[in-house]
Parts: sequence; structure tokens; C-alpha cells
Amino acid sequence: MAETVNQGWAAMKGADRSGERILVTVRGGEQGPPEVDTVRWATPRGAHEKCWIATDSGPDAPVTYEDDDLVAWMPL
Repeated sequence: MAETVNQGWAAMKGADRSGERILVTVRGGEQGPPEVDTVRWATPRGAHEKCWIATDSGPDAPVTYEDDDLVAWMPL
């Protein structure tokens, strides 16, 4: 796969993992159609490993994504 997916979107393998918010495209599946979300790379409360956390999720019920759930990213 090329580094640039299209129109400013880049492959997730080069995503910014500094903790800054970024835009991502989420794969469609059983939970719903493809969508765009704002996430950051961080460790959810009570977890031991970092993952992508949706920035609009609450502290008691974080919405998290694994790399395989995401297609592409771009700076916010």
C-alpha cells in the first residue's frame, strides 16, 4: 500500500503516536459503517498498554481502537 492513501490521508503505519489528537478513518463492520473519528494514542484508565482512544469517549467507558480497526490518518 502506498504511504498516501488519498487527499491528505496517510497509511496508519506512519500515524502520529505522540498523544496529539488526529483524524482517522475507521473500517466498517458489524458495529456500523465506515466513519471518521478523532483519536489520540494513550493508555486508557486501568489498562497497561497504549491504544487509539476516541477523544469524545468518557473516562468510565473509553472507545478504543486497535491498529487493524483503522485505515488511514491525517493531522487534525
